[in-house]
Amino acid sequence: MKLAHALALSLTLVVTGCKKKDDPAGAGSAPASGPATASGAGSAVASGAGSAVASGAGSTAASGAGAAVASGAAVASGSAAPAEVPADGLKLPRGLPKVGDKETKAEDMRMTLTIEAGPGKTVEMQMAKHSEETSEVLGVDGGTKNKIKITYTTVTENQTTGGKSRDKPSPIAGKTYVVWREGDDVKATLADGSAPPAEELAEVVDKEEELGTPNSIDEIIASKVWKVNEKVAFTPDELAKVNARQNPKSEEKKSLEKMELTLIAVEGGVARFNMTMGMAIKNPKGSMSMAVSGTARADTASGHLLEIEGTGPVEGVMGAKVSGTLTMKTVATY
Repeated sequence: MKLAHALALSLTLVVTGCKKKDDPAGAGSAPASGPATASGAGSAVASGAGSAVASGAGSTAASGAGAAVASGAAVASGSAAPAEVPADGLKLPRGLPKVGDKETKAEDMRMTLTIEAGPGKTVEMQMAKHSEETSEVLGVDGGTKNKIKITYTTVTENQTTGGKSRDKPSPIAGKTYVVWREGDDVKATLADGSAPPAEELAEVVDKEEELGTPNSIDEIIASKVWKVNEKVAFTPDELAKVNARQNPKSEEKKSLEKMELTLIAVEGGVARFNMTMGMAIKNPKGSMSMAVSGTARADTASGHLLEIEGTGPVEGVMGAKVSGTLTMKTVATY
């Protein structure tokens, strides 16, 4: 199941920005001395928060129920278990990748933040990201995909700070790359085998940093027995196993603090879950935490993630104190 990767993409869309360069001069950069400006801090948090949820969350489960949860409507907890859920519970397969597998994924993330720019002064910031990509597995090692060809069909980002809006173009939009893991490093070329410019390479490596590492969340979810309306929480040992999947060279430390999934129903071969996640991020710019609640859908035959969506509060300090709300959605087809 891809619950893992979306989790580490939603735990690994919110964080991406924190790892990237600061805003260009004049667009929110911190002054040479003194505290970071509201715009600069907002950019770091918005991007960083976006990475965390888009990757971590992206991997869990649901759609029809998702709308209800996102809007605050409760899902009936006393309903009878549908016939598609065995009496002794549902087991989801751990779908191991194979060469030739293809995936198309669309991700959306929006954040609204209030930044404390100084004593008695706040600045409002909104950020929206949208991406669409298609990938094909080119190599597998020990049940883990370690080489892919990926096309970033669409990559857009817009930030509005203090009423001023600007787009942040991505150098990888519309381009195709071959990406693989070599030891501790992720490497990439353009589709024709040539080396990409440094800015493109850095963004691709950042996006695909977990390529070639075992997907612990998939393994954990496949180990569980799922019964309708029974909440399943990851144990401390399971959370530690998930958090071990990080780039040791990265200055940023992401951690899944909480993961709870509740099977709501299985209809037409699709399992629907309610989901609650808690995440934390620390890097040289500061720290922040997120609590995301929502839903997810997964294919019961393959274990593949079909859709995940959620919303929740974000708070922390990234050059300045920030608080706000994050909303994300990931849709995948295979």
